[in-house]
Amino acid sequence: MALGRGLDAVSKGKIVTFGITPTRPETGYGYLQLARTSMGEAVDLLRFVEKPDALRAQEMLDAGSFLWNAGIFMFRAEDMIEAFTLHSPELLER
Repeated sequence: MALGRGLDAVSKGKIVTFGITPTRPETGYGYLQLARTSMGEAVDLLRFVEKPDALRAQEMLDAGSFLWNAGIFMFRAEDMIEAFTLHSPELLER
């Protein structure tokens, strides 16, 4: 189900990352902040927060607009190359 929704977004040129609904404030995980609440569909990502402290993790859990970062991505190669060209060309050169 999630893969199908991800494939739909990928077919439109998006780079997809998967998140997990948090069940507790966890400091050992990165978090994804969503642009809006997801009703099971792909939504835009505002930012990634790397392993917050306990207070910030609780605030993000309470906000309801954050997911744990699963570290799973889906994309077309040409879209990832374009993203590196635009945002980090020095990495692409290597």
